[in-house]
Amino acid sequence: MGGGVSHDKNAEVAAKLQALRQSYADRLPEELESLNSLAQALLSNEDRPQALSELKARLHKLAGSAGSFGYAALGQEARRLELTLQGLSDQAPDPQRIATLVHRVIHLGDELVQVNDTRLLPQASLREQGERHNRLFLLEDDPQVAEEIAESLRHFGHSVSVFAELGAAELAILANPPDFILADIFFFAEGRDSPELIEKLQRGRKAPIPVIFMSSRTDFDAYLAAARAGAIRYFTKPLDVVKLVDFLENYLDARRSAPFRVLIVDDDGLLAGHYRQILEAVGMLVETLADPTQVLPKLDEFHPEVILLDLHMPGCSGMDLAKVIRLTDNWLQVPIVYLSAETDIDRRIQAVGHSGDDFLTKPISDKELVSAVKVRAARARQLSHVIDLDSLTGLLKHSRAKEELVKEVARARRQGQALSLAMIDLDHFKRVNDSWGHPAGDKVITALAHLLRQRLRKTDVLGRYGGEEFIAILPGCPIEEATRLLDAVRSNFEALVFQAGQDRFQLTLSVGLAGAEPGALAAEELLNLADNALYRAKREGRNRVVVA
Repeated sequence: MGGGVSHDKNAEVAAKLQALRQSYADRLPEELESLNSLAQALLSNEDRPQALSELKARLHKLAGSAGSFGYAALGQEARRLELTLQGLSDQAPDPQRIATLVHRVIHLGDELVQVNDTRLLPQASLREQGERHNRLFLLEDDPQVAEEIAESLRHFGHSVSVFAELGAAELAILANPPDFILADIFFFAEGRDSPELIEKLQRGRKAPIPVIFMSSRTDFDAYLAAARAGAIRYFTKPLDVVKLVDFLENYLDARRSAPFRVLIVDDDGLLAGHYRQILEAVGMLVETLADPTQVLPKLDEFHPEVILLDLHMPGCSGMDLAKVIRLTDNWLQVPIVYLSAETDIDRRIQAVGHSGDDFLTKPISDKELVSAVKVRAARARQLSHVIDLDSLTGLLKHSRAKEELVKEVARARRQGQALSLAMIDLDHFKRVNDSWGHPAGDKVITALAHLLRQRLRKTDVLGRYGGEEFIAILPGCPIEEATRLLDAVRSNFEALVFQAGQDRFQLTLSVGLAGAEPGALAAEELLNLADNALYRAKREGRNRVVVA
């Protein structure tokens, strides 16, 4: 089920991108003729240095752009010729080598085999409220390459500004620095390298702008220049946009990690308050509890990643409290660290042996406390990710997703809110693995996970339910709104172009949706309804959203 407006918009943008590719195809004969003339000039000793320089620059641009417009073989041959020319630049080449080179340039036209790619990437739909807005400056002097990359990145939810001239980019960066810079290495028309400019702009900044370079160059000097300019990644052209988006997502995830959550249980309110201030000063979220009998509701409310327990408290010792906490599965993996003035080694050993994980001795320096809590919280989070999250997509695993569904259904009942559930499955996914191998299949699955994170709301719960099946739980979302959101995901995914070697392919997905008014359905009933709707979507032709 798709909206006519959405299809019209996608068709309009697809036509725009097709026009760009056609324009590129139309100008190729002239470009190849120019390369032919430059190659012929190599046969003249007087014009050889200038011809070598210009031919190398033009081949460099061709190597970077051809693959992006479907001419993979042409781009690869242009790159090989560019490398050959680099070997000729600093020496007097013999006539036989020049003749061979000229022959190869003249026959570049033999590689004009364009991948038949008529289903192009659509323009990004409007970003949903609450989504992350990442401003990215794209520095690329080939307008057609820039347009294709920009449209692709916008499709994944990034805000992109394109600069064809380094001077304009410099002014924009100085005026309002972006979150990321994506830059080609060499700007032919200006005869300048972008790493030199970006390195200058980075000087004196407290926090360097993350910069990603792209180029058909793979020589050490190019990598070195990129590194000196503060590069966080280097991609070779033609650019694999799915790989770029995957890198951006992982980089952002690492930077925007939620603060560690720490619960301090101590009947000394002043000391607990001191510890809280110290830990909050370094960005942690901290709750204190003076009454140990209230620990279970506090755990359910706060979900700590580390628990600091005093060993000696009236009415309930720290050891007894640790045993209580460990009685339920929910808190088995949370580190319990005793924080006590106890110095008796046998008592300390006994305490750690009774459901505890470590022992810190009071008084403890602020620096030691921060370090100890950070290390334990980071390890706990890492373990939680291994247990709860799918390693490929970073989404919840099957069992955890079902647990979250039960919780959200109960929450919807308590709060009197609507709830929608989506089951999402890739159409004919087996063909991808059979035709291009499991790495290509993994790329498709990762791309869909990114789209779901970008296009759905921060409050939505996402999981990888099976091999190529996903689940999305949308709290407080009426079925009409859920239908709109999921159809946008479907439409955007349909237009994605994946690359496997020299092949390019596309895929679609089907969605089954079920909605429940507060208290109307149990979690298992909602799941069955969404699953049945998904089967209907498959039977009715795939690539659609069906509501139960």
